[in-house]
Amino acid sequence: MAQYMGKVFGPLIQKILRFKVGRIIILGIAGSNPWLERYASFVEIGTLTSQNSIFNDLVNFYPPGSKMIVLSFNMDHMGAGKSEITFEGQIDQLIDIKKKFPNTCLPFLCVDPRMPFPYKDFDTMVDYAKQYMNWGFVGLKLYPSLGFYPYDPRLQDLYAYAESAGLPLTTHCTKSGAYYMGDITHAMTDPDNFSKEPFSKSPKPPFKAKGVKNPDFCLNFLHPDNYRDVLANFPNLKLCIAHYGGSSQVRKSGSKDSWYDLIKAIIMEKKPGTDEYAYPNVYTDISYTLADTGIFDVLKRDINTDHLGDRILFGTDYYMTQQERKEKKLSTEFANYAGPSTFKKISVDNPERFLTSSVYRASKKWLWQDGAMIEC
Repeated sequence: MAQYMGKVFGPLIQKILRFKVGRIIILGIAGSNPWLERYASFVEIGTLTSQNSIFNDLVNFYPPGSKMIVLSFNMDHMGAGKSEITFEGQIDQLIDIKKKFPNTCLPFLCVDPRMPFPYKDFDTMVDYAKQYMNWGFVGLKLYPSLGFYPYDPRLQDLYAYAESAGLPLTTHCTKSGAYYMGDITHAMTDPDNFSKEPFSKSPKPPFKAKGVKNPDFCLNFLHPDNYRDVLANFPNLKLCIAHYGGSSQVRKSGSKDSWYDLIKAIIMEKKPGTDEYAYPNVYTDISYTLADTGIFDVLKRDINTDHLGDRILFGTDYYMTQQERKEKKLSTEFANYAGPSTFKKISVDNPERFLTSSVYRASKKWLWQDGAMIEC
């Protein structure tokens, strides 16, 4: 949370919130302003409760039998200093939630190419990922704006494993969110690329760093066309380019560099001279983006478009969206607008197709036994 409030103000707020009187003051001030009130709700959930409590809150917003995709978040390499609980500590807590809710909690393992391998008992990133799939994780997560490119050579073997296993991979792709806070290095301005068609359509390095602030430079990591370099090697990779680029990019549709248009173009691209889609397993989701009610008509139109509509997933980005509106209102607003059949398409049918892989099938029941998640 400190990242969203700056290097100085963020840690100060976090220290204040550790004390009851500090929380009363901060949350009391927030109640006098609608925006601050929403932000206070975000602070209250993110600071005052455990992962287990947050998950319990989320489950209560949805009908019995609903399943929740939980995206882990590796912030150990973002240049913001050492966290009180490392990424592995976060993951250990998430495994505990998976044990308690084996058929409700569907966790994704966040991977970062800067993780030092050999790492603990794992020789490679693929070994690391496979073990967590045995422990009940169902997919992988990337957050490139924390300081790396999707085409980083250290991710190549992981993509090969994910493609062969039909494993879903979700990646952050919007011009907002967390970003790398350290010094920009040569490896970031002039990166290596494993693709057989490097930079054919993606932004071409070297990237200018002098005089560029970190949030702006980190857009280089996030650009949607970076995934064209990945997909040139792994065209059947099951990839969700999340957030549909963000609501601001949906509103910029038709402009030169609308990330919404770029993502849609990747999903709809066909192999030259054929009617086959070039990247049949590329998806997007509307998490956080649906907080903008002014784009509901565009989203509904796309969901009812052939092929494109089969590649759009429902999501809210809880609890980040507490800054906008309460979870229940956020989800039901779009469900009511879209109608039952359209909402079922993005919340049931498409997610089942996206999630199904060699390690997970939605129709099966699972339980934790002898140190692994097994079918029952």
